[in-house]
Amino acid sequence: YQKSFEGTLRIQGTMITSDVLNPQTDYFDIATIIFTNSTDTVTYYNFTGVYQNVRFSWGNTSGNTGRIDKILYRH
Repeated sequence: YQKSFEGTLRIQGTMITSDVLNPQTDYFDIATIIFTNSTDTVTYYNFTGVYQNVRFSWGNTSGNTGRIDKILYRH
């Protein structure tokens, strides 16, 4: 769910099973989604794979004050 968001959403995963993760090196990109329209819409993205942990990160386009309001993840 996005609220006037323009920018990039990254879906990342890891195969590390340890509780001690190094976020800089243990995660890899599963997908990168670029949002170019500043709207309030629901966008979905399907991906498959076997991952121990999944995380999401985003960055706004310069000057954009929109946000990612909510991410629903079903595994």
